[in-house]
Amino acid sequence: ITLDVKEDCTLTKYFEIIGDFNDWAEPHGYQAKVAIPLHNDDMETLVWIGVSEDAATFGAATDEWFSALGDPSSTPYKLNTRFGACTETQTRSSFIVE
Repeated sequence: ITLDVKEDCTLTKYFEIIGDFNDWAEPHGYQAKVAIPLHNDDMETLVWIGVSEDAATFGAATDEWFSALGDPSSTPYKLNTRFGACTETQTRSSFIVE
């Protein structure tokens, strides 16, 4: 995912959300990292790099995430709200790395 941090959100705040997300994601076999541009034509856009063991693990984590988004008391719902307040998604892609 490529994303921009909104003007009223700091990188520190965004990385706190990532940390809380990874606390939720770890038992589901998923981990998120964020690439911050060091040398790039676009120094504003961050890249979300999500890693899981395989497609089945990723799919199970994604299913769990999306099924919980309808429950305002769930961790995914609360995290998704925080992400939405802090960032704007530019593009979304998936890759398999061997």
